[in-house]
Amino acid sequence: MEFTTWTSMLWQDLIMRTGTEFMKSPRILIVEDEDPIRSGLKNLFIYHGFDVTDVGDGEAGLLAAQNNPFEIVILDVMLPKMNGFDVCEGIR
Repeated sequence: MEFTTWTSMLWQDLIMRTGTEFMKSPRILIVEDEDPIRSGLKNLFIYHGFDVTDVGDGEAGLLAAQNNPFEIVILDVMLPKMNGFDVCEGIR
């Protein structure tokens, strides 16, 4: 599936789940320790109109998720300081 189609479907799904259009761009948190991957994802989502926050380790990811509202979290499993499963549990 083409990325443009995927992002359009993501927008529609968010609108259906919330029942409203977003006044601002949906916020995405990217938690990834490998800089090229994190940077590539960030640039791609920004290009498609998302508001992106990115961090490089599990502790920073958990802190960011607890202190800010995000519609989407992209979370790596193998992270320094705290693995992705523990971050996910902490967010829940």
